[in-house]
Amino acid sequence: MVNDFDKEKNVLDLYNFSYISELILKYSYEYEHLIITEHSYECLLDIFNYLLSDFLFNKKQILVLSNTYINEIKESEIITSLGSRVIQFKENIDIDACVKEQILSLPQLTGKTLISKVNLLSRNIDKNVNLIRSILSFFTDQSEKSLSILDKYTITNNCLSKYDYLFKYYKIFRIKKPLEKYSYSEIYSTVNKLINSDVIKRYIRYRRFTNNNMIKILKDKINYNELDLIISKIDELVKDAEFKISFIESQYTSDFIETFSINPDMKYNDINNLVNIVNFKYNYHLLTQKKKNKFFGLFKNKKNLIDQENNLTNFVNFENQIKNEYLINLENLNFHLNKLKFLKDILKKEAYNELFNKLIKGEDLKEILVLYKKIINLCYGIKDIKKEIESLNPIESEILNYCYDNIEDKNNITNILINIPKLKLYLEIEDQELKNTEILNKYENFDEIIIEICGDVVNRSNLLLPAINSTWDNILRENLKISSNDINKADLSDEEIFKSLFPCIISNLDTNTLTNLNNKNLIFDKIIIIENVNKIDNEKLNYINTLSNDIIIFSKNSIDSNINFKDYKNILVSETRKLIISNSENNILTEIQKYLEKLGYLIERNSYVDEFNINLLIKDSNSNIITAVILDGEIIEKENYILLKDIYLSKSLKDKNINLYRIWTRNWWLNKTKELSKLANYLNEI
Repeated sequence: MVNDFDKEKNVLDLYNFSYISELILKYSYEYEHLIITEHSYECLLDIFNYLLSDFLFNKKQILVLSNTYINEIKESEIITSLGSRVIQFKENIDIDACVKEQILSLPQLTGKTLISKVNLLSRNIDKNVNLIRSILSFFTDQSEKSLSILDKYTITNNCLSKYDYLFKYYKIFRIKKPLEKYSYSEIYSTVNKLINSDVIKRYIRYRRFTNNNMIKILKDKINYNELDLIISKIDELVKDAEFKISFIESQYTSDFIETFSINPDMKYNDINNLVNIVNFKYNYHLLTQKKKNKFFGLFKNKKNLIDQENNLTNFVNFENQIKNEYLINLENLNFHLNKLKFLKDILKKEAYNELFNKLIKGEDLKEILVLYKKIINLCYGIKDIKKEIESLNPIESEILNYCYDNIEDKNNITNILINIPKLKLYLEIEDQELKNTEILNKYENFDEIIIEICGDVVNRSNLLLPAINSTWDNILRENLKISSNDINKADLSDEEIFKSLFPCIISNLDTNTLTNLNNKNLIFDKIIIIENVNKIDNEKLNYINTLSNDIIIFSKNSIDSNINFKDYKNILVSETRKLIISNSENNILTEIQKYLEKLGYLIERNSYVDEFNINLLIKDSNSNIITAVILDGEIIEKENYILLKDIYLSKSLKDKNINLYRIWTRNWWLNKTKELSKLANYLNEI
């Protein structure tokens, strides 16, 4: 399967059924200098024909050079098809006469309809090739963070149904969508680590501890080194029978308690202010006099003055009484609060305030202090577990938190934990499929699309050579502005136009010929050399470089020395051919093999047809091959290019009259029983 499929990589143009030719064609447009090495001359000639056809159809002028294979080149299909349009260069050749001969032999028809058909077929091939690519890339794309969806199908094994044990967990998982920032591999390795450790039991204990409402009275951050001392101090308070506030109580006491509960840091000045307020609140009447009738007031004026003095004295006495009470109670409270102050370091504010309120109300604190001691003892007992759990890395914490929060029986947390990686994949599969419904509607037409591509390739190949001839005939017409065979209307005086009128020159590879070509100031779009690369010396190479910037050398021999060819990309055809060779080991294939063998078929695994690996070859009882079973499809990468293996494989099987049956992992994932039944029915109908 392809690794980290790159959207910027180009699918090889499919205009014949030679992936090697297509790959080299791509290289020829990417690199200016190529050396193509292959021991088989027939293979080199096939590649040469393919490249030359493409170049000429795209209006490139080509110089072909060779000594050893010059006759074979002249007899090649593309050269014989071009006829007089090809100039066979000799020392005294009259190129003008060659061009005039072409003009005289121009056909009446322009062939534009033919050229349009070739272009239309090319576009249709490209469209369907890109569709095949999009289908395969959907199934095989993967990255550092994500598996391919094929791998996800394989790992999850089957599509979830509502009757599956995991379905109840998946319903929750797909709603909450946890762990989105982590990859499957991260989750998988973390889950295995957790399962193989003892942390799960301790985590359950930790969560029960932290979820206990009583524990929530304690601060989140506790100094465990001080817990022993805190427990000891609580014991002292519990044993202290006198640890209970005895207030001096009066009608004024409630005001003091209420104010102290709001401001427990009361100072002397605060007491004075409070005393004034409370005294005024309760004894205000002593400072006021009811208005008397003026007539009777004359007789009682002296008595009223005496009453006022007494009231004022009483008001002051009450003030002193209140102040004395408050100061004693404040001292008493502060004494007891100082004994409780150590609990501020461990209790949350709300819990401490509750204790504080009980204290100032004069309630017995023994019961609540005993409870706090138990809670702190529990906290002390779990300190090591708490430290361990809180030191877990984020992904470990998130996984354990999710599992604990989403299972009823907390003791069975492992049941959900072990399946978290699968749940992650199920969710990713669902999301990917929802985003790619168009692909899912087309992938089962995969082989029909390939058949259409193959038909278009054959039709294009049949039309290509005459289309090339028409292309160069039209170049003559357009550049010379003629519409008939009247040579008198052809203006050959413009040297630059004249040089662009012929498609190809064939010549021997020798210094004299190269010198003559150079003297004619000819410049070519590309030069193709078919010769032993080691026979091309530095002098010849210098001449060649003056004729074109783009040079392709076909050689049966490898380079002896790289000195003259250090700027060339060297392509070994034998190495390129190895791209297509691969072995497949897959549980699905194993199940299919066992199923078919039970039905009486003979099965070969990883056999080869040409250079193509076949997952399963099915033979009848007479050992005759009847069907090749292929699992999914395959994209192969070579540097910046994408090779769609299935197109070439399909053609190879068809040429050998071997049926092709494709099983998609997705269909197997949806319902493997149905897929096996379909395969059996297919074989019965052959």
